[in-house]
Amino acid sequence: MQARLVRSATVATAVAVLVMLGVVSLVVTHQTRDVVDAELASRLSAVQTALALDSSGDVVVGGGSAQLVGDVWVFDRGGSLVAGSGTTEPPDPVRALSRTGTERGEVAGGTAYLARPLVLSRGGDAVGVAVASASLAPYRTSRDALLIGLGTVGLLLAVGAALGTAWTVRRTLRPVHEMTVSAAEWSERDLDRRFDLDEGDDELSELARTLDGLLAKVATALRGEQRLTAELAHELRTPLTTIRMEAELAMTHPAAAELGAPLRTVVEQVDRLDATITTLIALARHEHGPGHRSDLVEVVGRQVADRRRPPEWDLELPRGPVWVAASADLVERVLAPVLDNAARYAAARVGVVVVASGPGVAGGPGVVGGPGVVRIDVRDDGPGIDLADLDDVDDIFASGVTDTAHDGAGLGLSLARRVADGLGGTLAVTSPSAPTTFTVTLPAAAPASAPART
Repeated sequence: MQARLVRSATVATAVAVLVMLGVVSLVVTHQTRDVVDAELASRLSAVQTALALDSSGDVVVGGGSAQLVGDVWVFDRGGSLVAGSGTTEPPDPVRALSRTGTERGEVAGGTAYLARPLVLSRGGDAVGVAVASASLAPYRTSRDALLIGLGTVGLLLAVGAALGTAWTVRRTLRPVHEMTVSAAEWSERDLDRRFDLDEGDDELSELARTLDGLLAKVATALRGEQRLTAELAHELRTPLTTIRMEAELAMTHPAAAELGAPLRTVVEQVDRLDATITTLIALARHEHGPGHRSDLVEVVGRQVADRRRPPEWDLELPRGPVWVAASADLVERVLAPVLDNAARYAAARVGVVVVASGPGVAGGPGVVGGPGVVRIDVRDDGPGIDLADLDDVDDIFASGVTDTAHDGAGLGLSLARRVADGLGGTLAVTSPSAPTTFTVTLPAAAPASAPART
């Protein structure tokens, strides 16, 4: 916006200067012609007083001299030269004007000419023509110097207008720049941040107050949703605890031998639902960001160690800790469904690659890369994702399908992606087959003095 305003002001000033130069040029040219014509007319009047008729009626110069002062030529009624300045032959424009019957002027070759019929007696006829000339070069030199001076002043005005406009616009829009910088530094966790511009009655102050009010409404709505999520999760935990206790109690009954497997399934599913509720509560409480971090290498190692074999697990992990800005529980909620999915459908091997934060962390469709990002690739050698019923490979996170035709639901992957988004990261399919690859990115955290699971 600032650049557009500066350009507009500069263009407007330049156009005004060009118009001014055009008008000045026209006025100066017109006045120069008037001055030259007046000078030529005065010269012809002086010449006419020095002319006379001899006894035969021919035009002669008084005193018998055929020389005239200045660029003046006298012709008789037949067009013959009677007298002239210097000894040179009259130029062609002078010859062309020597037979004119009326006072006439013209410009040719940078010289102005004026011809006037000679009437030497009161009420008599014209007995010849006098022609005077004057060079326009001195006048044009003066005009050009004037235009150059005005052009230089106009250029300085245009530059001054551009600089003045840039300074004014920058000063005027400085609050907007400050608001932009502040907004860029905020995250979804900064619900209490406001612009808080100085009190004023201009439009920008009014805009800042309006945005602050809107932010306050959004923060209120988000806190309401967070409280509702936490309350619902808490209410769900009570019956889940009861169900788990009853199932475990039933498993101890002597007559429950035949129901052992179904009861264990009930306990496992209750634990799974309880973990999901824990995730929702953690997200509602914003257990991530600069105040929370965990060692990703430790979390990945623990998650892989807890899983069955086969398949075989190939780990490529950095030697030291890799810190991410989220609690270990939330990181597990992201990785667990991805690792489970790979283990379920792998033919023989699953690979897990962790790339620490830095320029080498490449991005891609749906994947954030670059400094400040940690990347985890989970690859399996299974049959891959069946794309026959999907418009896009990322629909796997929303449609509830799995990466093969086997039984199962994609709810775990869908929730994992929502958790990754909430942490400021991503979860995407970067290769549908050969190998099937799911890529997780998480925001990096500053190294800790001592590794600690939070």
